[in-house]
Amino acid sequence: LHEMGRFDDAEKFYYRVLQENPNNLNCVSTCYHALGSIAAEKGDYDTSLEWNQKSLELRKQVLTVNQTIVAYNYNSIGVIYQKKSN
Repeated sequence: LHEMGRFDDAEKFYYRVLQENPNNLNCVSTCYHALGSIAAEKGDYDTSLEWNQKSLELRKQVLTVNQTIVAYNYNSIGVIYQKKSN
């Protein structure tokens, strides 16, 4: 849905997944990252940063910092700051 540009539907899906899997930290962090991507696509960079920061914090709790997946969060955060000209 996200890749098809159906951002509102994708958001609803991720919120539902979050409700159904609140204890699965990997799933939660992935949903947070996806919600950050959707917010960025909508031009809401501050919300995107919030979601990406939440995702990063969870991933750092669950994974080692050297895991490649953590780099996706840092990259997303950097891209948002670039879009904000910061």
